[in-house]
Amino acid sequence: MARGKIHTINLAVYPQVLTVAPGDTIRVVTEFDYVGPAQKDATVICAIFHPTFFDRHDEIVRREKAVPIPNSPLPGNHFTVTIDLP
Repeated sequence: MARGKIHTINLAVYPQVLTVAPGDTIRVVTEFDYVGPAQKDATVICAIFHPTFFDRHDEIVRREKAVPIPNSPLPGNHFTVTIDLP
């Protein structure tokens, strides 16, 4: 079975429109700075949705990724999270 292309999108650049085909993967990259106590159960959620009349966020694809965040006193830490949406 042939695999499709991988399209990378960075959430720091908004908005972006991607043309994808069946079998392609969208690689979503997000970055953030954090200052505060450790968060062992932090979760990053990424979804593609199609707004409909009944539901503004009708999710077509959704992925979650656990991100353990260590204690981050000032000046904080910078994190990069990558999630693939098939």
